[in-house]
Amino acid sequence: MSDNEFVDGIIFKLPHSNAPEFVKGKLSINVSSLAKWIKDNNPGDWINLDLKVSKEGKPYAVRDLWKPDKKEESKSDLQDDKGDDSDLPF
Repeated sequence: MSDNEFVDGIIFKLPHSNAPEFVKGKLSINVSSLAKWIKDNNPGDWINLDLKVSKEGKPYAVRDLWKPDKKEESKSDLQDDKGDDSDLPF
């Protein structure tokens, strides 16, 4: 699983057996470990995490590294966004 980037200082736990149905899990955050990871990795303004469960049933959290494709907007795309109101029904 080389595509997983674990974030230091964050632990994901499944709910205990007596938890109500609406409880889906628990996150534990070690502030000093997470702060060091953020400082060392400089992730930007946001850190997105995926909460997963291994084949052995162990829960874990990994950083979501997905980024949308950058699409250049042409001038015609921008004009279409402003639109021509002549076709509106009201």
